[in-house]
Amino acid sequence: MMFHLAQTRIGSPKPVANVGSRRRRLAALATATFLVITVAGCGGGEGPAATATPTRAPTTATIRPATPGATPGTPLPTLGTPRPPSAGLGSIAFVRNGNIWVKNLDTDEERQLTSDGNNIRPRWSPDGQWLLFQKTMPVDGGFTQVSLWTMRNDGSGATEIDAGQTYPPVWSPRENRLAYATAGGLWLVSADGSNRLEVLPPSGSPDIRTVAWSPDGQRVIFERWQRTQAATPTPSTIEGQGLWVVNRDGTGLAELYSAWDPATVKDTVDIGVWSPDGRWIAVWQGSPDPTARSAGLPVFVIPATGGSAQQLASAALPRDTFLAWSPAGDRIAIVEGAGPETWADKNIVVASADGSERQAISDESVADLAPAWSPDGGQIAFVSEPATEPGQAEQDYPALVQIRRIWIMNSDGTDKLQLTSDPNYGDEFPQWSANGQHILFVRQQAATIGATAPATPESQAAAAEVWLMNADGSDQRKLADGLSGGGVGYYGYLDWGQWLDWYR
Repeated sequence: MMFHLAQTRIGSPKPVANVGSRRRRLAALATATFLVITVAGCGGGEGPAATATPTRAPTTATIRPATPGATPGTPLPTLGTPRPPSAGLGSIAFVRNGNIWVKNLDTDEERQLTSDGNNIRPRWSPDGQWLLFQKTMPVDGGFTQVSLWTMRNDGSGATEIDAGQTYPPVWSPRENRLAYATAGGLWLVSADGSNRLEVLPPSGSPDIRTVAWSPDGQRVIFERWQRTQAATPTPSTIEGQGLWVVNRDGTGLAELYSAWDPATVKDTVDIGVWSPDGRWIAVWQGSPDPTARSAGLPVFVIPATGGSAQQLASAALPRDTFLAWSPAGDRIAIVEGAGPETWADKNIVVASADGSERQAISDESVADLAPAWSPDGGQIAFVSEPATEPGQAEQDYPALVQIRRIWIMNSDGTDKLQLTSDPNYGDEFPQWSANGQHILFVRQQAATIGATAPATPESQAAAAEVWLMNADGSDQRKLADGLSGGGVGYYGYLDWGQWLDWYR
């Protein structure tokens, strides 16, 4: 059911000073393919496709709600309390050969949940009882569209939530309810398809993509492009872009923050990460030009209630693993550095939420990526490799990904310790267990990195793996093989979140 609400402007940016410049290099590999990033919504959200795909054919979303859509303002169930940390290791959901599998890390039981080979992006519900995922489907001309599904953690109750192209959906942190965007539309819906709310109707353009829930589950923020409607066939023009917010029951739709100024530079804002204490939202803000974006955008924080922005970093690639809040929400780790290459000029800095303090905790002789805070906030796990000069990158590619290792350090950058060292693997995507005693990570066999395609099912099954180790690097053991998504990625960036999720 469509509804209209008064749209209230909450906040706007004020000019802020650059926090300082560091050495910047814009290097490009002559043999690498330049990735054109779409102007709308290409920031912190993980793109909808697993690998590079052709432009999608226009589609019309077909909605299949399990129950009639809810009326705005209809009371929803009381929000649950945050789930306490598990005493065990929990379960992982991962993609193998295009199908979703689940493995219980405490019992080692492994189970296949889908069989059509077209699935990506599994995500656990906050209580671990549901998984949402997306399907890629062939359509006319060999294009790919993405549909949104949910199912219970044993594979039963599979429900198609939306049959059209959907941008990455996100679960509420406090209930089995999700938010997702279609072609300009925004929806809130429960795991079984009930209590559906159409917050904004589809416009036919990709005007809404990245969405994020507040830590208390009460609100949703989303990036929104606004267009001036023109008579057909005259194309509509963009008249604004910014962050909007809506309550979980569909009320209170309002603009939260915008940097758009049509008279000067049309800066856009990409959602990064909401701080765990709910007070701050980290964003990328800068030019919508694809070339500029591929070299990195400044990082700002804005108050979750709206207001002025504070710049924390001069340049960081708009990638999910390049921003990480501390558990208390008072500090944020940023992978800072200009240029598209992830193996050059990438260093971790830690800044206070209000921008009053800022500390570089990486050595410029290395390229550090994917910071992950321990549950107590005392340590940071990260990926590290020797920094590579741009002129050397072409010669060493793709070996630059093979030499990545998992490290940990104190949150102030002291006591760095290398945890992995096997020359047969490249290691990435570290994540802490709920009790802080273990680190899960992804490994790629070095011999398969950079291959255009594995030659056999056996080599594909061996290419990418999920591993677990103690937080000091001891007792390293393989949990699963055949993980989809291996390779080198765009200038060394691999979005492992498309293929793996950990319920802990």
